[in-house]
Amino acid sequence: GGYTDAVHWLRLNLPASETPTALRLTPTWIDEITLYDSASQSTVYRAGDRHPEGTNAQHVLGYAFVVPAASAPRDLWIRLRSTSSHQLLIKAMPSDQLPAANTRAIVWVALYAAVLILMLVALISAWWVHHEPVLRAYLVRHTNYILYGVSYLGLTDLLLFDLISPGLLDQGFSLFVVLTLPLGLWFDITLLKTYNPNP
Repeated sequence: GGYTDAVHWLRLNLPASETPTALRLTPTWIDEITLYDSASQSTVYRAGDRHPEGTNAQHVLGYAFVVPAASAPRDLWIRLRSTSSHQLLIKAMPSDQLPAANTRAIVWVALYAAVLILMLVALISAWWVHHEPVLRAYLVRHTNYILYGVSYLGLTDLLLFDLISPGLLDQGFSLFVVLTLPLGLWFDITLLKTYNPNP
């Protein structure tokens, strides 16, 4: 984790397998991920913001590489380069389980986004009727939280991949992160101003 422009190397020990192995990597805002596999040295595996099309990679709420089967355990090397967070979650699974894993991830993220949007509609309705400052502050904070949440989970990257450049999406996510604290403080201060010790 953490923010740095350094390069990190990760070593994964992959056990012997009779079928190809899929590696799911999240989050989506990593600039560059390169996988080196001793069992397929001539094959390049690359993904990340700087390689939006990917090389031997799938892009679904993160990235996925499928490496060939091997009769003996072997080491995989992952080169991680990013100007943002170096947090990286890697899950290994048989390649035939990858479509189901991607589908489950999309369904859960979509349900989460739907709940947040329903809350947003309710907040807009309440503010439209009452126009109270505390509702306005909460509405703005919640809107930023939605954008932060769906960006963090990779939904904006998946839906807007063909419309907005990866660099702009990355900058947008960084903006949502920066705004989280001041908008939260704004709401807290606005709420405290409504406190009346002697109603």
